[in-house]
Amino acid sequence: FGEIFHFVVSIEGDGSQSVINYWRNGAHVTVDGISPRTLGDINDVNTWLGRSTWINDGTLDGTFEEFRIWDNAADQSFVDTNMALGADSVIPEPAVFSLLGLTGFALLFRRRRSQ
Repeated sequence: FGEIFHFVVSIEGDGSQSVINYWRNGAHVTVDGISPRTLGDINDVNTWLGRSTWINDGTLDGTFEEFRIWDNAADQSFVDTNMALGADSVIPEPAVFSLLGLTGFALLFRRRRSQ
């Protein structure tokens, strides 16, 4: 008890099957990562954290410090960065850096043009 774990589950599908990757405390521990199902196949009426759909199953004896959902598949680099930064740290998506770079370039171009 009192132990903190960092879990990452990544599901990436191509429309006919899903590749599932799982990390615990930064270590990739996927055993069988191919599923013939996709995320669209899941009936998400009862989707809980720490609780099973079946009433006789036990519930989680713990708490969640943080829970995030991303819109892209994770890789080892992403997991390492996420784990190193810890909870409550915002990891910007790559598009944010591109937009910042383009904005800076546009301002520089505008400034040079007005001189």
